[in-house]
Amino acid sequence: MKSVEQLLSQEAGVQRLGLNELPRYSAWPQRLLEAEEAVRYFKSKDEIYREYEKEKWSSLLAAIETRDAGLDEIEGLQYPSAKPIAVSAGDGLFLAPPLVVRQALATLIGDRLAQECDGAAGIAELGAGTGGLVARMARDPRFGGMRFYAGDFSPSSVRIIDYLARRERLDIASGLFDFNDVSASPLAIPENAVLFSSFAIAYAQALDYRFWEALALRRPASMLLFEPIVEHYRPDSLLGLMRKRYYEFNDYSRRILGSLQEAEERGLLRIEAVEENLLGVNPLCPVSMIRARFHR
Repeated sequence: MKSVEQLLSQEAGVQRLGLNELPRYSAWPQRLLEAEEAVRYFKSKDEIYREYEKEKWSSLLAAIETRDAGLDEIEGLQYPSAKPIAVSAGDGLFLAPPLVVRQALATLIGDRLAQECDGAAGIAELGAGTGGLVARMARDPRFGGMRFYAGDFSPSSVRIIDYLARRERLDIASGLFDFNDVSASPLAIPENAVLFSSFAIAYAQALDYRFWEALALRRPASMLLFEPIVEHYRPDSLLGLMRKRYYEFNDYSRRILGSLQEAEERGLLRIEAVEENLLGVNPLCPVSMIRARFHR
């Protein structure tokens, strides 16, 4: 399994970026240094719904249906510019085309899911957005014969996923899924499925062991989280401090790791592996991987 740095370095148009060069490619360093408030973009449930359902996914759905767009074109609509962007992997910064970074993210998630799926009843992405990641997994020959599930709180998101499944002839069942009310979410997931999320649980503010307890009722085989973890943004480097400030400024959940550790202490699950700061499509917010298994 290749490292993220190897995945990026083998692609055309990718180059390393120095920390002092970052302000040329991202407005965030200056924005954070000049900001007076501790938090600017509060992640309330209503605000998240406004941003994703009303502003992003509903308009994207209309564009998709007009064009009869496939998976690659849909991602092109989301990332229309080929201009390289600043991204991060580990403690390094890179300059790379947006779609190259998205493909690298899909590859690293697929590589880790492939190690978990033997004997699983399916693979379910929670907080699937437009379904691009789960669709790429469903096209991956390593998952041949596997049933996929995808859930999101946005009705337009679910419709985009359904459209993708029909358009690409993929075995993906979709449904509404809300991190703020896991027990009442109608997405049907079979027992012994592998669950995963990608920059989705970071939007769930009220996290404690009861959140993981509700997921445990689905009786999953295992769970892989590809989420930004604020504790992994170390205060002993300038990049780490900037990442932490960005995270807090944007009001992402500060309780992902803490609530998982609380659930582990209560005997609900076991944290089996952690890979810190794997890849960030945003250079100041890379995701880590946490693999956990629920006790039955």
